Amino acid sequence: MTTFLLQRSLMIPYSKESSDNITERLFLGKMLQLFHKPERLSTKDYAEKYRWLGADVTASPGRMDCTKTPFMLYPMECMDNVDIKVLIGKKSAQIAWSETTNSYMSKRMQLDPQNIIVAFPRMESAKKYSREKIKPMIRSNPYLLEAIGNPDRCSYKFFKFPGGWLSLITARSTEDLKSTSVPIILVEEPDGLQDDVGNQGDALDILMQRQKTYEERKLIFAGTPTDAGFSRVENAYQQSNQMIYLVPCRSCGTLQQFDFNNLKCDPYQGMRVHEIYGKWNPATAYYECEHCKAIWDDGDRKWAVLEALNYNNLGWKALKPEETDIYGFAFCELMSSFAASTHIEIMKKKIKAELALSRGEEGLMKSFTNNTMGLAYETKNTGIDIAELKKRRLSYQEDIVPMGGIVLTAGIDVQHNRFAVRIRAWGKNNCSWGVSWKEIFGNVLDPEDPVWEELTEWMLGDIPHIAKNRKGEAIKLKIEALSIDCSDGKTSELVYNWVNAMQEIEPSLHIFAAKGSTDTNFNAEIFTEPGTPDDPSGKQLRSTMASRMGVNVFIMGAHKAHEEILRRLTLQGIKDRYYHCDHAYGQYEEQMLSCVKRISTDNKVTRYELKPGKRKEAMDCEKLALHAAYAIQLRNWTDEHWIQAERSIMNFNKTL
Repeated sequence: MTTFLLQRSLMIPYSKESSDNITERLFLGKMLQLFHKPERLSTKDYAEKYRWLGADVTASPGRMDCTKTPFMLYPMECMDNVDIKVLIGKKSAQIAWSETTNSYMSKRMQLDPQNIIVAFPRMESAKKYSREKIKPMIRSNPYLLEAIGNPDRCSYKFFKFPGGWLSLITARSTEDLKSTSVPIILVEEPDGLQDDVGNQGDALDILMQRQKTYEERKLIFAGTPTDAGFSRVENAYQQSNQMIYLVPCRSCGTLQQFDFNNLKCDPYQGMRVHEIYGKWNPATAYYECEHCKAIWDDGDRKWAVLEALNYNNLGWKALKPEETDIYGFAFCELMSSFAASTHIEIMKKKIKAELALSRGEEGLMKSFTNNTMGLAYETKNTGIDIAELKKRRLSYQEDIVPMGGIVLTAGIDVQHNRFAVRIRAWGKNNCSWGVSWKEIFGNVLDPEDPVWEELTEWMLGDIPHIAKNRKGEAIKLKIEALSIDCSDGKTSELVYNWVNAMQEIEPSLHIFAAKGSTDTNFNAEIFTEPGTPDDPSGKQLRSTMASRMGVNVFIMGAHKAHEEILRRLTLQGIKDRYYHCDHAYGQYEEQMLSCVKRISTDNKVTRYELKPGKRKEAMDCEKLALHAAYAIQLRNWTDEHWIQAERSIMNFNKTL
């Protein structure tokens, strides 16, 4: 029995033969392993001693050579530093980050065993990583192969070794996210993680809770950034110490960060135009030093990347050195020495992306920005940016209807602590001017709160016009139609009561309780009558609260309204224009462009999504004001309609 227990503790496979015939040499050898001082190696030294990259992993199989990716040496040191708890990698594709983290994991599994989790947004990604990265890593390392066994006989997601285990999980399962505590977590493709998993919160936050009990813990969080404002990698990097890799110029010695604006090429000779690359010849590609304008070929660039190791932090510089909790690293393909990352190949991708973008096609430019530049992509689908929108401000005075404005509509967005209100004036050629943009604060959930009375007085009040009538008297206009948001269940009944009260006070006012269509109903029209076949909700049930209170709810095509407003904002000429002035209140332009069109990570539907940390009340109010204009058919008015309306406000000495 004693022999059996010794065999079991020393991991010697038990059998009757081995029990009877165990050799003294084997026994003593295993005993020495128990008391052998553990080997201590850095991740770099371990990788170069123990890791062998096969042909199924790299085009240059053999023992791992870390000098081929010198920019990974300092991140390796940070992985080894127990005082650094969080590492961020904002990276282009194929930059050797995965093999770097695999070296760290392999070292921990062999020399300092701990439980390790690698999290993925999708099961397919976990299976691919296991097949292409983890299993080859185990097969090529004799120790791991002996400790774990044939990896092909293991589950794709779980590998047991002495002292710990490695688990590949899908971050869409609350069961996976909330199970056993673990000190080491690596997150792959973090931009694909869900914001809410099973109604229990953000996937990454849930995952990080598993590390709370460990003083020595490590979160390694890296991926290729996607859309600006939505990218977890980009946002995490902004919160880090923001490390950048600086390379010296071979001519002037000045340190600089790689900039794709400095990757250039010459035009084709003889004014030739290529069918793919236009007038630019990618075969002449070169990199230009931003300081002395010296021309670098691929050899110069590779020399600069390697020479950077002679500077502080092995080439890395922190833009925010005061931040010591999170270390973030930015990688781009110009740092790579791999065969496919030459000046010519990168320039080909750059030219094709730029030409496609000039035709209004964003796909290639987004891919180039994400996968080659290693940056989050700022979508161009709005056709305008905040700076340009601010330049388009007109100099007319806020809260006064400018020349050309004839009919007023309003849009009211309802929040629990305020009303956001937009008043628009409409005129000839279907043009429109923003008159007022404000928020009224109060306890909207309380029907007796003064905020309701203030809203009522404003909507029923007179709005002064810049012009005088024929007698030289002041012209004042009334709001003709308004649409108010009734989609929030906590405020719906209050809104219905207000709508009924307003219709009793001012029967001539067209007032619409409106609810936006679902994100996936792109075909919903901006305005439809309740209960019509075009109603995106399908039918108006008589048992609803609104119907019991005698209020019609109008479904607004939110997606089409958003598209129409962005179209009008970008127009030139004198038709369908949207104008605005320098509003005294509230980041109007920022809120108008705070939503971007993107593919949702939840259901793969393309829709307008709000950038994290941004507000969009201005856009919501604009959509409601447009809905009110559509409801009273202003878009169908002829020139004669507008002429008659203009005459009526110019000829009569009364408030209209």
